[in-house]
Amino acid sequence: MSLTSAWATLCHHCDGIATGTLHEALHEFGAYSLLARGDATADSLSEATGIRSGYAALVLKLLVSQGLASGTEGTYALTPDGQWIAARSDWASGARQHVAFARRLLRDGPLPPDLNVEEIAPLEDVPERFALQRIGPVCAALWYRLSRDNGWSDPAGDLALAWVRDLLRRTGWYDGQSWTDEGLGARPLAPQYVYPLAYLPTYQAVSRILVKGAASGEAGDTVDRGLDIAFSGKVFSNACKPPVLAAVLPVFNGPLSDQPAALIDTGSGDGTVLAELYEAIATQTERGKVLNEYPLTLVGVEYEEVARATTERRLAALGCPFHSVQGDIGAPLKIAETLAALGIDAANALHINKSVVHNRSYAQPEELLSSPPTHAVFCDPSGGGISADQAYSSLVALFRSWKPLIARHGMVCIEAHTVDPARAAGHIGRSLITGLDAAHGYSGQLLTEISVHRTASKAAGLISRSQVDLGHAMMGDPIMSVDHLVLTEKF
Repeated sequence: MSLTSAWATLCHHCDGIATGTLHEALHEFGAYSLLARGDATADSLSEATGIRSGYAALVLKLLVSQGLASGTEGTYALTPDGQWIAARSDWASGARQHVAFARRLLRDGPLPPDLNVEEIAPLEDVPERFALQRIGPVCAALWYRLSRDNGWSDPAGDLALAWVRDLLRRTGWYDGQSWTDEGLGARPLAPQYVYPLAYLPTYQAVSRILVKGAASGEAGDTVDRGLDIAFSGKVFSNACKPPVLAAVLPVFNGPLSDQPAALIDTGSGDGTVLAELYEAIATQTERGKVLNEYPLTLVGVEYEEVARATTERRLAALGCPFHSVQGDIGAPLKIAETLAALGIDAANALHINKSVVHNRSYAQPEELLSSPPTHAVFCDPSGGGISADQAYSSLVALFRSWKPLIARHGMVCIEAHTVDPARAAGHIGRSLITGLDAAHGYSGQLLTEISVHRTASKAAGLISRSQVDLGHAMMGDPIMSVDHLVLTEKF
C-alpha cells in the first residue's frame, strides 16, 4: 500500500512540474477569464492571449488531461476543478520561482541553509492533489538529490536542514524523526523524477515559450541534456530491455553469413542500449561465441554532441570495435555516407533507435496523406501548429527514407506515445502522461498514438516482425512500443 501511495504522490508532483508554470502564465495572460466563459477554442485562446496557435491547442490538451477542461468538436469549458484553479491565482503564483529553486537544488554542493517553506507549501483549503502539485518541483528535485547523493541516512547532510525535514513532512514521507512507510516506498521511485527534472529549464520559460516559441531562447535553456540522456538509458534498462532482446538476439543466432556486421543505434544517448545489447549478444548468442573471428562493430549516432561524446566514452570501455558519429534520424543517407567513410556499410547492419522518431526535425512532406484519427497536438519550434495530416505524412516519409538501410536486417524501433487526453484524465495520480505531453509539445517533438505510428510504418511499406506494447498498467493504453520493422515484401 505504501508503494501505491508513494506512486500517487510522485505522479502529482510530476503533474505540478508540468503544469504549475502553465497555470501561472495563463493567469497572467488572462486566459482563465476566457476559459471560464465555456466556449474556448484553440483559435480564440490564441487570439485573446497572444499564445501561439500550436501551443494554444497544446494548452487545451494539457488542461483536458488534468481533468480541468472538457469539450467536444474543439470547444472547451472548465470543469469544477478547472474553475477552482481559475479562481485561485494565488495558488499558481510563484511557480516560476519554485522551478528556479528546484534547478538550484540539482547542483552539487551544499543546499541553501534557509527556505521559507510556507511560501511553497500548500495553502489553506487546497485540494490534496493541487497541494502536492504546488510543491512538486522542489520536492522532486530534493528527492532526486537525496537518491543521487545517497543522503537518505546522513543526518549531517541535507537532512540536517530544518526546511528539508519540514518539506518532506508535508509531502508525507517524513514524520520529523524518521521515514514513513510511504517515504520508504518512494525511494526506489526516485529515478522517475529525472525526466521532468530534465525539462525544468523549459517549464521555467513557459510564459515566454507560449507567446514567442521555443526557438526564441538559447539552445541550452530548454533541457538538461545530461539528465535527459541518463533517463533514456534507465528507461531502456528498466522497461524496454526484455522485448528488445527478444527482437535482437535471434538475429545473431542464424547463419553467420546472414548476420549483420554492425549494430547501429541512432539516438544512442549515453550508450546504454548498445552496451547492454552487446553484452547480451556476447553471452547469449551463437555470434557471441565467435566474436574474435566475426567481430560486431557498434556505432552510436547522435545529433547532440554531449550525447555523442557520452556514447563514445561508454563504448570505449567495452573493448570492441566501435564508432561514435554525428547524425540525424531524419537524414539516413547522410548517416550512411558518414559511416562509409569509416569503412562501415550501413546497409549491412541491424539498426535500432529509441525515442528519436518523434524527435525528428519536421520537414514539409512532398506528398500529403490523410492522417488516421488522432488526439495528438503538433507544434513547430515557433509555436505554430502542424496539422495531423502534415505530421503523419512526414512520419511516413521518414520510414520510407530508411528503407534502403534496413532492407537486409531491419530496424528495432522503440517509441513513446501519447493518448487521448480525456482517457488520461481518468488516470490522474496513476500516470505521468501530462508531463510527457507537455515536455514533448513545448519542444516541438511529434509524439503520436501507437496506432498512428504503426499505420505510418505500414503505409511506408514496413511491417513488424515482432512487436510489444508497454505501459498498459499505467494508462490502460500503451505509451511505448517496441517494433522490429522489416520491409513488407521480405516478410
